[in-house]
Amino acid sequence: MSHSETERLLKAQRRYYAARAPEYDQWWVRGGRYDRGEAENQVWFKEVAQLERLVDEAELNGDVLELAGGTGNWTVRLAQKASRLTVLDASLEMIARNRRRIREMAADCPVEYQQSDLFTWHSEREYDAVFLGFWLSHVPVESLSEFLNHIATAVRPGGKLVIVDSRRQALSSSSDQPPPAEGVERSDRVLNDGRRFEIVKRYFTPEELRSQLAPLGFAVEANSTATHFVHGVATKQAASR
Repeated sequence: MSHSETERLLKAQRRYYAARAPEYDQWWVRGGRYDRGEAENQVWFKEVAQLERLVDEAELNGDVLELAGGTGNWTVRLAQKASRLTVLDASLEMIARNRRRIREMAADCPVEYQQSDLFTWHSEREYDAVFLGFWLSHVPVESLSEFLNHIATAVRPGGKLVIVDSRRQALSSSSDQPPPAEGVERSDRVLNDGRRFEIVKRYFTPEELRSQLAPLGFAVEANSTATHFVHGVATKQAASR
């Protein structure tokens, strides 16, 4: 894509997620248009539980950074183990919902929120762990290397980077939002009120996660669930002397 086309898509993507905030969790809980029937929904929830166990077992302790925190589906889990949690999102609407969930949870962990465009963000310090949930797929191919480099600099040696995201699977979304064709990195999205947006959407395999993160100094364990998700746990290696 040209630079101007990429910028157009990213602006539309920011508008889309701000507008989607009130209905975002319907996707996660298989409500409304995302209800695929009892059998398919059970597959989804079983694999969500696999992701949750993966994140819990990754032991993301200490000073933790969550990028694109959204409505807080993962923030509430991270706050149970972190001693300090920083949550970044470009959408004030998403941050408001996330903050409300954490307040209701009454977590002991202090949580700091920052509105930030992740495509211009630079970390000011290193973290013990960085979590990226369902966002890598919205990074344009021409921005991926720089984006991952910025994340790598935010992870201290010995720290962890955990990524969870979607596989290319039509049943993961609503029937009116099929995944783009192979080789196409944009997708049409529809809100409940009929408004339409075009956003960046890509899909990664475990092999691609490993090939992208290993050169940045990570030891990577990556895999996928049977149907819906891809995931990776990457440990930052100490620099050789």
